[in-house]
Amino acid sequence: FNNIRGARTVVEYLVSLGHRRICMLAGPERHLVCENRMFGAVSALKSAGITPERDLSSFGAYNADSGYEQCREMIRRKVSFTAIFAFSDFIALGAIKAVKEAGLKVPEDISVIGFDDMEFAKYTEPPLTTVHRFERSISYLIARTITDIILYRKTIETVEIGLRTFLMERESCRALST
Repeated sequence: FNNIRGARTVVEYLVSLGHRRICMLAGPERHLVCENRMFGAVSALKSAGITPERDLSSFGAYNADSGYEQCREMIRRKVSFTAIFAFSDFIALGAIKAVKEAGLKVPEDISVIGFDDMEFAKYTEPPLTTVHRFERSISYLIARTITDIILYRKTIETVEIGLRTFLMERESCRALST
């Protein structure tokens, strides 16, 4: 999946809504998916003229417990942010719970956006804005490509498969008033 492009889209969207202090709740620090999403997010911040701040990033696991703990820690440390980019919908789910427990509202006080467009994302309260990933698995596409090569006797040197992502706008983000 194009994790770099998907993450860039998230940050560009939040910046277009007026957010400049974007908290990034990530997965494991040395995980390729996480590294690609962080690279895309940071490059979008820089393109928007925003200096990335280390205290606005937190690493953990791709689950709701981690999102909850990461967000709670940011709130406990009184880190100032107006939006959260959760690197998975599960992380976003935990973050929303932490935001609400702190007496804040999504999206009125904090905008939250996830990644993956899991089935439950449209049923959260509020429905989660997220990055939708192409639904076919990479293994299916590789198998189909190999089958095509065999059936049609194609000779190829390299194959590149990129699965697109796009933003699913729902109700968990809002524009900042100026």
